[in-house]
Amino acid sequence: MYGNIFRLDALRNVRKGKGKTLKQVSQGTGLSISYLSDLERGRTYPSIKVLLRLCDYYGKKAGDFFDWQSREVTIIADPPKQ
Repeated sequence: MYGNIFRLDALRNVRKGKGKTLKQVSQGTGLSISYLSDLERGRTYPSIKVLLRLCDYYGKKAGDFFDWQSREVTIIADPPKQ
């Protein structure tokens, strides 16, 4: 879905920067340790719901986990109704 601009290193960097273990994040978010590990290793990508849960836990914005500079991003809107 957004794997081409999601910063794979961001989740681990934020966690380590806050001095948290995977176990602590798991307990604080209700997400399993193995799932969190898979996210950090880029084996899977979070749903919007999971990303927002992690943002709440870490006190971050969702945009902090994306690299908007590395790729051209095209936003497609619904065509205007006539």
